[in-house]
Amino acid sequence: MKHQKKFLICRDSAPLAPVGAARVKRPFSGRLALLVYTLICLLTLPGAFALASEADAIRGGASWYGTPFHGRPTANGEIFNTYALTAAHKGLPFGTIVRVHNLKNGKHVLVRVNDRGPYVEGRVVDLSFKAAQMLGMANSGVAPVRLEIISGKKGKPLTEGNAFYVHLADERSAFKARGKAAKLGIQLGTPVKTLYRPDGPAKGFALCLGPFTSFKEADARFMALQQGAIAGIGVIEAPAQGTVPFYTPDSSHALRSPAQGQEAADQYAMLWKTLAASYHHSLYALSLLALENKNFPPSVL
Repeated sequence: MKHQKKFLICRDSAPLAPVGAARVKRPFSGRLALLVYTLICLLTLPGAFALASEADAIRGGASWYGTPFHGRPTANGEIFNTYALTAAHKGLPFGTIVRVHNLKNGKHVLVRVNDRGPYVEGRVVDLSFKAAQMLGMANSGVAPVRLEIISGKKGKPLTEGNAFYVHLADERSAFKARGKAAKLGIQLGTPVKTLYRPDGPAKGFALCLGPFTSFKEADARFMALQQGAIAGIGVIEAPAQGTVPFYTPDSSHALRSPAQGQEAADQYAMLWKTLAASYHHSLYALSLLALENKNFPPSVL
């Protein structure tokens, strides 16, 4: 009965004075849960920051491996091909696409992680010979690099709407780019697209094959080109929409023969020369007019 009296309604009343939050005692179980939650946050926070920094950029040394390992199985079971655009990394999931930036010369290349390594202090990636060659570090063997993660383990771009292209050539002029795309399309028998890349090496247009939804598919096409006359430059990432092929085999205006491709290229070259000649003639005429008004002798021209 003694314990039952405290639950009677007549004994239940409001506090006589406001109760501060500091005076309210939390149950032990609640404080224990808060402590456990705090410990979990403290333990996982450095890992979260590490993952965020890894997804953003990883800096360190890069090396490459080639002939002794060519034809041997990699860590994910594939057969290593030193002429493919692949790389070894200690922790990134297999299939992840990484853009490797050479901090010495500004060059960069896309590679796919299919192996584990390197196990040398200070190094963050081990590249195939072909990737190292494209980065300009094949002779030096090592170089300082920055890694930028482009895709997840499925090999598809993280940026929505982007795809992979096989990079064939660069041109500054739109006229030359379209003429060269015509000839390359005839030689390869497949559409060649011109991508506007003001931030690219040529500060103009890139001639490409694609788009390819996966990097592995684009890399296989790039390796197939190495056996022919048009070797290509590499694999790049760009928007999949908004690129129009200049040569389409099934188009009503398709160029059906190398002669037609050469003729189209010559027409664009002639148009460019005509415009340039007109510009120079206009400048010459303006100069003569200025000299005539100032009574300068024509011999000063």
